[in-house]
Amino acid sequence: MRKEVKLSGFGGQGIILAGYILGKAASIYDGKEAVLCQSYGPESRGGACSAEVVISDGPVDYPRATEPEVLVVMSQEAYF
Repeated sequence: MRKEVKLSGFGGQGIILAGYILGKAASIYDGKEAVLCQSYGPESRGGACSAEVVISDGPVDYPRATEPEVLVVMSQEAYF
């Protein structure tokens, strides 16, 4: 089983932290393998950022989300 989650929004909204917590929770409490890929601009607040979490039963062969099942968008601009 491989589940992919993508979170996106502005810096300062907790996107990276939410991805980190999601991956940690799946790893600790469900015994899954989890990988987090994060992307953000040079601005600490207000710039675009995203996090991709891949959760799998076994080792993750490719760490990026190619077809995410869940998309969490925190701003209109992050949707595009």
